[in-house]
Amino acid sequence: MNIHRDVIDAIDFVKQTYKIYSEEEPIEVFNRGNCGNLYSLLKMQFGDEVKPFGVYEYNQLIHVVSKIGEKYYDITGETTLEQYFRYLMEVKMRESVHFSSDIESYCIKEVTEEQVKEKSNNYKAKVSMKNFDKSTAVRTPSPEDSVMEKIEEIMKIRAKTVKQLAEDWDR
Repeated sequence: MNIHRDVIDAIDFVKQTYKIYSEEEPIEVFNRGNCGNLYSLLKMQFGDEVKPFGVYEYNQLIHVVSKIGEKYYDITGETTLEQYFRYLMEVKMRESVHFSSDIESYCIKEVTEEQVKEKSNNYKAKVSMKNFDKSTAVRTPSPEDSVMEKIEEIMKIRAKTVKQLAEDWDR
């Protein structure tokens, strides 16, 4: 079994599935705050082999990656601190967003499940404000909420199917 190939296949599956339900580019969505959800999806598929790690700018968690074996993964596939740093610099140039231009300001270190949830909740809160009707004080669900719910359900089915196929193969 090649776990690296399986992880890349799962990530590609998430990207393709996301594109079915949304016009947004999955790399932008999952690299801009929805990264904790990808960790959760990979955890669903690969269980305890998946460990949460975070990319930090100074002392602030800015991105969640999944460590499986000795490799780190995000929505782009296998990744490194240097690759994510290049992505940040492209965003900075394209959108005039502030990030430190010094790679020494960044590091990857293990995070807790609680930190992943907090990062995801902060992202959801940001998205919620875009869908908040001030006149009624009601948050309408964002289209992204339903997309992620659909992907979670599909990934659950995929994980069960893959597990069942592996068990059948072993028999």
